[in-house]
Amino acid sequence: GCIRPHIAFNVPDGLQPKQHVARFEVQLLPTGEQVGAPRLLRASGLAAYDSAVERAIRRCDPFPRPREGTMPRSLILEFDPVETR
Repeated sequence: GCIRPHIAFNVPDGLQPKQHVARFEVQLLPTGEQVGAPRLLRASGLAAYDSAVERAIRRCDPFPRPREGTMPRSLILEFDPVETR
C-alpha cells in the first residue's frame, strides 16, 4: 500500500495486463527497515518502469508492520504497470 502511490510512470497505451511485470526482492529488518537496495529479480522490459518501481520501494522505508505476526525478513514483490493506472 505504501509503494504503488509513489510509482511515477506514464503507462503507454496498448499495454496488456501481465505483459510487463517487474519482480523485486526486498530484505527487511524486524523493524521494517530495508537492508540494502531492492533487488530486481525479473525486469518488466520497460527500463523506466523498473526504475520508477525501485524508487517507490526505496521511499517505503520502513515498511508498515503487519497487524498480526512478525515482519518477514524478505519480500518478493511484483508490479504490473497496467495495474498502476
